[in-house]
Amino acid sequence: MLQQLIQEGTVDNLDVIDITQQPDLAEERGIRSVPLLEMGALTFTGEQSLKELRKWVVRISDPEALVDYYEKLLTDGELATAESMLQKNPETLASLLTLIMRDELPLQVRIGVVALFEGVVGKVQLQKLIPDLSGQLTHADYRIRVDIAHLLELTGSREAIAPLNKLLQDENSEVREIAAEAIETLEAI
Repeated sequence: MLQQLIQEGTVDNLDVIDITQQPDLAEERGIRSVPLLEMGALTFTGEQSLKELRKWVVRISDPEALVDYYEKLLTDGELATAESMLQKNPETLASLLTLIMRDELPLQVRIGVVALFEGVVGKVQLQKLIPDLSGQLTHADYRIRVDIAHLLELTGSREAIAPLNKLLQDENSEVREIAAEAIETLEAI
């Protein structure tokens, strides 16, 4: 199947690694299941249809592809794969912010995104998102404002206190409560 993509010119390079011959490489890269296919930051495990592979190959340079890929992983219950991807590619954290802002995001995906953010508590990559998070303080959906308050807390930065103070005036009591708790946590740092 992958050979067909190469023959078509859809894929220009394919490296095949037999982990039975190179177990050290498998361990080093954290490979636990096969087949495994990596395309840029995207990792696919198990059998994939030719149609599915073509879809992702065509979109590999599209920044929205990362957002959609994270959503696919979380929809499919692949939180561990998403965590691994985020560890290997911390620059993809901004894609998660884009994802959590989507309207009508299934609860399972929303919870997964928050769990991924919780895995990078206090890290510089998350702190760099404070301006982007602050830009969403007036989002129409109160659930997103709740998430924003929680994510601002996860930055572990006192810089997040100012935007959180704005949420203390929010029309929704849950938003106000989460913002107050986040401020209390950050002031203790």
